[in-house]
Amino acid sequence: MSDIVGLGKALEPFSQGTVGLLRRLFGPAASEIGEAFADKVRAYRRDNFARVLEKAAQKIGDEHLEALPLRFSIPFAEKASLAEDNSIVEKWANLLASAATKFSDEHVAFINILARLSPSEAKLLDRLVPAELIRGAGSELPDYAVFKRQTDGAKDVFPGIGGILSKVSIKDGEISEEGRKIAEYIVNKDFGNVIVESMQAESIDIEKHSYWMVFNKNVDEYLVSMDLLQAEGLVERTNLFSATSEVSVKASVISATALGWMFASTCRTKEVKE
Repeated sequence: MSDIVGLGKALEPFSQGTVGLLRRLFGPAASEIGEAFADKVRAYRRDNFARVLEKAAQKIGDEHLEALPLRFSIPFAEKASLAEDNSIVEKWANLLASAATKFSDEHVAFINILARLSPSEAKLLDRLVPAELIRGAGSELPDYAVFKRQTDGAKDVFPGIGGILSKVSIKDGEISEEGRKIAEYIVNKDFGNVIVESMQAESIDIEKHSYWMVFNKNVDEYLVSMDLLQAEGLVERTNLFSATSEVSVKASVISATALGWMFASTCRTKEVKE
């Protein structure tokens, strides 16, 4: 059998199984992919892409595969070959395995999203989409409905916060340090599908005004990442309010959107096939 449309030495670092996967999934695009690696970036991107293919081959197994459309193959190879971090390489492999198993247009859209994602951003998104609630986890309800129900359930914790703070934390119109400690506990508690970014409390007493804001202890690590994830449409910020006659409380809560859930579940680590 002749070389894959003249790829020649460009495929030397690829294992025989990986070359086979490249031929089966990328079809006519294999020539352009090989030429790009040979002429433009050589060993660096070629080796990165080989890592992605090797991992994807373990996940796909020997099932019947058809060549993926060029609108996926070309941009996938271009973007995935730039991946260096192991966690991101894993996600590229998962995206390819998902597309190879059952291709849809969403896989094309996910290429650009994944290409712009840093390891820290990917980790935060995975934090917001628990593994047990990804697509394919199995449920009588549609998978996203299960995820949304549990996310909304976590947010339901907040309507009574104002009442709690007013009972233990207000004296002569001033919010006590005890209230701040309660808020610190809440913003650093693991609620599963949501992250409480911050809480602020404000007394309603006109004559003696009291105010404070408490941030999640990890806010410096993820504040910019959350902004970037929000710009991609993967997460959303929700401001939750609660108030009594003495105090008003606002919490800033982060949760994954439907797009974020779908993207995270598609790029999540799959079981390796024997």
